[in-house]
Amino acid sequence: MYRWMKGLRSQGGLRNTEPATIEKVQKLLMTGERKLLILCHQVGMFQRLERAFQKEAKITAWENLQKAKAEAAIRKLEMKLEKKRSSSMDRIMDKLRSAQKRAQEMRSSVLANQSHQVSTNSRKAISLCRTRQKGSLSGCFTCHAFYLHSSFRVTKGPPSFSFQGALQL
Repeated sequence: MYRWMKGLRSQGGLRNTEPATIEKVQKLLMTGERKLLILCHQVGMFQRLERAFQKEAKITAWENLQKAKAEAAIRKLEMKLEKKRSSSMDRIMDKLRSAQKRAQEMRSSVLANQSHQVSTNSRKAISLCRTRQKGSLSGCFTCHAFYLHSSFRVTKGPPSFSFQGALQL
């Protein structure tokens, strides 16, 4: 038995009718049987059934409204979640871009330092070669040893020839 039928039963109009006959009446009303409508009108049941159908229509309309509200709330929530997701993705991508930029800067600074060291080492090697070519065995051995010793200091390496060692010879 339907909820709206209980209301009709309490009004006293459908006491003797069974739920099966009410369902038949509903089906016949939906199909458009004119004879039944005339019969119901004569009995006085037509108005009660009409009110019941109006109440059922109101309930259906309210249910549809609630469904629409729920769907709108779901769509709103999905939009909020999508906004949060996109903003989070943007922040993560910004962090990634800044990390890539810093890594590129580090690489370029390392390459610059290496090229600077290579150029200074090549200058030192050239100056060392020039100083060795300038020195000859002619002249004072002590002065010559001192000259070589000072050129080794420039290269920051351990001197292979010391001034004291030259004096002991």
